[in-house]
This record gives sequence, C-alpha cells and structure tokens, in this order.
Amino acid sequence: MKNIEALYSQPHESLFKLASKVKTPAIIYDYQGMKDVVRRIQDDLSLVENAKLNIAVKATHTPHLLGLYASWGLGCDVASIGEYHLAKRAGFKEITTTSPAYKKVDMEEFHREGITIDLDSLSQIELYGVKFPGTEIGLRIRIPLPEELESESTFGRDSRFGIDILNHKLPIILERYGLTVTRLHVHTGQMTPESLIYKAQYLLAIAEEFPDVHTIDYGGGLFHFYIDRIKTRRYLTLLNELILKWQSTHKRVLHTRFEPGGALLAGCGYLITSILSKEYQEFFRSEILTVDSSAWNLAPWHKPQVISLDTDAIETEKFLIAGNTLYEGDFFGKDTNGKMMTFELPKSIDVGANLLFTASGAYTMTNSRLFNRIPLPAEYLLKGEELVKIVRGHGSE
Repeated sequence: MKNIEALYSQPHESLFKLASKVKTPAIIYDYQGMKDVVRRIQDDLSLVENAKLNIAVKATHTPHLLGLYASWGLGCDVASIGEYHLAKRAGFKEITTTSPAYKKVDMEEFHREGITIDLDSLSQIELYGVKFPGTEIGLRIRIPLPEELESESTFGRDSRFGIDILNHKLPIILERYGLTVTRLHVHTGQMTPESLIYKAQYLLAIAEEFPDVHTIDYGGGLFHFYIDRIKTRRYLTLLNELILKWQSTHKRVLHTRFEPGGALLAGCGYLITSILSKEYQEFFRSEILTVDSSAWNLAPWHKPQVISLDTDAIETEKFLIAGNTLYEGDFFGKDTNGKMMTFELPKSIDVGANLLFTASGAYTMTNSRLFNRIPLPAEYLLKGEELVKIVRGHGSE
C-alpha cells in the first residue's frame, strides 16, 4: 500500500529560533509546508478524472503568496472585483467567481474580462439577464443536507447562500433572458467525505437537466474532509466512479473543482506576539496575558495552539490570552457562543515573553482591522533556515 503522508508537514526547527527574534507582531508562513499541502491535495485529486485544485482568494490577500500558488498550477475563486484584481496580477490562469451579490458595474467588468459568474439568487440572475441576455452563467446551489450530515460546522438548509434549484421561477427567468448554465457551484461549511458524495449525487442530478453544464465546483471547507487522509482518498475514488458512470450514461464530460482556502494555508502560518501584561482577575479565576496583537483585529474565530518561545519550564498553568484593544471580548480562542479557551503555558511565563500561535496562515490578514490602530503583523516567508520579509503589494525582499 502506498505510504500516505499527513496533510500538513512540521516546519523546520529553525522556525522557533527565528520566530523568537522577529519584531512582534508578525506572521511567518512556512514555504515548504505550503508546497507540501498543495502537492498532497493535488495528488489526492488526481484520483478524480478532470479534477483541479484552486484556492479561495478570500483566505489570503498577500500578493506574494497568491503568486506562489499561481506558479504551482492552481486556479482560484474570487468573491469580489477587488479579489479579481489581486488574482489577475498574481498570474492565475483560471479564475472563477461567486458572491452573494454583484453590482451592475462588477457584472460588466467580469463580462468584459470573459469571467463567467456563479450567481447566488433569482434577483441576481434577473439583473444579469437584463444586462447580458443570451450569455453563460453559473449557479451557486443551496443543498439541503440530510440531518445526519449536518453539524455546527455545516450550512445546508440554514445557509443564506445559494439558489433553491426547485424554485419554479428559476427556469422561467433563465428562458426569459436566454441564459445558459455552464457551471454548478456549492459550498456548505465544512465538508466530510460522506457529505461530498451526497453533494455529488445531488449536483449530478441537477446537471442532467442542464445540458451545457461542464463543471461542478464543490467549494472548500476541507478541514473535516481531511481528518483521515486515507478515508479522503477512498471517497475521492468513489466520487470518480460516480462521475464516470454519469459521463457514460449522458455522453458528456464533466470537470471537477475544489477551492479550499483555510485547508491550504491555515496550518502553514504562525502568529508571533509578545506578552505586555500578566494580571490575575478574580472574575475569570485566571491570569490574563495581554499581548501586542489582537484576536478581535485578526482572528475572532481562531482556535490555535500556543507555544512559548522563551521558556520550556516543566511546571505549567492555564492562562487566558487577551488582545490589546479596548474591546471587552478581545480574547484569543473565544468561540461564537462566547466560550473562553484557555492555553497551557509555563507557569513562570512573564511580560516580554514571545508566544507562537499555530493555524494563523489563512484569513488572519484578510479579516484584519485596525481597531485602536494596533499595528498589523509584518509578514515573513520561512524558506529553509531563512526568514524572507514580504513587502505588502510588491512581493518579497
């Protein structure tokens, strides 16, 4: 049996030494780790005929990183004209787009650029059809997942995105404006191997009714999909069997796309931040470490592991870690229900110590805001045993 590697690689040991020397806050991206994840997912997708790996640009707006992904053969999906401009400059050969809604001026630019847009609602189809009758569109589909496939991390019936394919008005609007559907697009939160197959069966049934559909895009949300990579590969093989059977029956070729964001980059980025304050607060029954960055500004839904870069003392204690803004809820690891996450660190850790947060590569900078004008992290690329500073908007130096 082929040896199956884990999806993520451990960074070179030099990361921890180099991280302790950077001016904080900073984010360090592991170049080799990024490349390894791409190689492994591309290898897995080779099990599916005509499948391709793209990246959701919403995960990173750092031009240098986007340029790397383009050079490694990925396409991309964009959610706005602004992201399209980034993607075009980065050199992506294949660019798709889906968004909750586009302005007329956005539709016009995508049309001029030859980009087929995947529309999300009947009113958006109507708006596009009035402007560009007789053209091609994609449809973003809302899939009502069965209860056994739903979780807190999926969005099926309760998703605000996507078209109800059974809405009786849809074929009327498509016919009115002579619109041809060529792509089906879906994204339902975190995907599992089981939900992939359900979605595939649902979308293949829809494709039967649209003779010009040539591509099905399954979106991203691949963290749960990759809990067990052996199982992932088994279900991708099953997906391929479904597609081949469908193609044989309908005498048409279908292309498959996946477009993760977090799964590609989150595990390859590390936030480095310094402790500014250490105070016990009775209400929380915990010492609170306040650092020189902000969860509220950077990572409001982040669930990292935290490592002390300055001490490996054996005796540990659980701490809360807060960001340095005047917002009461600025705590790292706080979930959407307000539950606080504690972090186990050396008991002796004190002001001035540097901390490393894992899983900080994706969405951290694209979520960023400047509340209280807290400086955003500098960005670095770890290449071998060297840190290369990324100049925003201009590549690296």
